[in-house]
Amino acid sequence: MSAPTLEDVIEAIQEALVTAEGSSWDDLEREAYAHEIAVDVLAHRARAAIEADEDPLDPSAENDLIGRAIASYFGSGKFQRFLDVDDMTDLMINGADAVWVEYVDRPRERWTDRVFADDDDLREEVAQLARRAGATERRFDDGRPLLVMRLPDGSRLAAIMVVSGRPQVSIRRNVLPAASLDDLEQRSTIDLAIRSMFEAAMRRGMRIVVSGETGAGKTTFLRALVSATPADTRFCVIEDTRELNLADDETRAAAVLEWETREANIEGAGEITQADLVRHALRFNPDWLIVGEVRDASAAREMLLAMQHGHPSLSTVHHHSAGSAWKKLAQYVAQGPTAVSFDIAALLISDAVDFFVHLGRDRSGRRVVVEVCEVAGWNGSEVQLNRIFVPGPDGRAVPQPHLSDARRTALIEAGFDDTLLLNAQGWWSA
Repeated sequence: MSAPTLEDVIEAIQEALVTAEGSSWDDLEREAYAHEIAVDVLAHRARAAIEADEDPLDPSAENDLIGRAIASYFGSGKFQRFLDVDDMTDLMINGADAVWVEYVDRPRERWTDRVFADDDDLREEVAQLARRAGATERRFDDGRPLLVMRLPDGSRLAAIMVVSGRPQVSIRRNVLPAASLDDLEQRSTIDLAIRSMFEAAMRRGMRIVVSGETGAGKTTFLRALVSATPADTRFCVIEDTRELNLADDETRAAAVLEWETREANIEGAGEITQADLVRHALRFNPDWLIVGEVRDASAAREMLLAMQHGHPSLSTVHHHSAGSAWKKLAQYVAQGPTAVSFDIAALLISDAVDFFVHLGRDRSGRRVVVEVCEVAGWNGSEVQLNRIFVPGPDGRAVPQPHLSDARRTALIEAGFDDTLLLNAQGWWSA
């Protein structure tokens, strides 16, 4: 008789829970019942092994198998132990023996405890998640060596193998799923002046592009901006892979539309791009349009056209500064299938965007807003910017009294205290 496998236990749990479907259990009760099923399965297999004069699993191996089955079915398998670390933001696995973790306010560290036995174990763990943990069953094998999926807790997992030599995994975890501007001020991601300005900007429906490098906190900042709007505000969110998860907030869920792009099938048909979804979104009468991260020319053009028409909009772009983020968008537009010259792309941006905000890290490694630029016009070839917040001595943004009269008036009318811009040291709480 072969020893029970993880797949055996998970299958028994799944069958039992399907049979019990309709029971008015909460999540804890479901998990407790699943634990009972796993114990019964292994007890039955142990008795059968003894009757067949074979050695059953020892108690520690049984407990480990039960724990893995519960984590795999209700959580994220062996990856769950990383996700249970409160301030973990990014997990980077370059192979079973090369695991790195990034934290909110701590330097990157190598994880020294061995979690995966070898690369085959890592590969199988990802394949298990792909089959069971996503919204739909997915494959991770030689025929489909690239995987992007959303884990049960909302984290995003990307995995690759075959073309990489070793199976490799990256998990991006949002540690502040319901962040507000107040939360970010308390964490010293923003100061009082930035908070006041962007609360007013959201009340006025201004158009904001957030820039930053990978892991800078762009998604968290977008969530905080959303929190400054009434709960019944109608948002249409467009992303390659769902990360903002606004509908997870029960107070907002009924008013939120969340759409994902779709890749073409093996025949090359069925692709749905960001540009397709942006065009379609405007027919759904959203109060706000959010494009999770602009990655290509068509998406940039459609988003900017929506902004140009005055539609309140938020977006992000992967870039290294607020002062030149507009150039990244202009390059997209200038290179697309409906390409225009770079200077005309700059004109479109100058008419479409109100603010560029850049997130990075201060000298202590903490994620902060480091720069805010107001779009002030077009000089015939480039976007003109007013630098409202610039990096201070420690890397955190400090104010400059350069806000244009028109936007100053609009923001003051929406509750902004413009005297906060007069403190050259900023209003950082810590």
